Amino acid sequence: MRANERQLRKVDRDVTRDRAALEREEKKLEMEIKKAAKAGNKAACTVLAKQLVQLRKQKQRSLVASSQVLLYGVHFKYEFLQRSNF
Repeated sequence: MRANERQLRKVDRDVTRDRAALEREEKKLEMEIKKAAKAGNKAACTVLAKQLVQLRKQKQRSLVASSQVLLYGVHFKYEFLQRSNF
């Protein structure tokens, strides 16, 4: 039980760390888009905007993965409690 909880916490920390890195990358991309727009470079803005959309999709998938890990942890605890009551 403890080993499983420890492993789930580790996975959750890893996913959270990845999400923070994605958020930093998102801020960088937004700044690059603003800089390219200020310079009047529409082609670069388009490419960067597409990258930003993909990054946001990846961040959303990360949130889903994190919630699934937490759900698995809750389910595992529930099963453990059910088995220990009998």
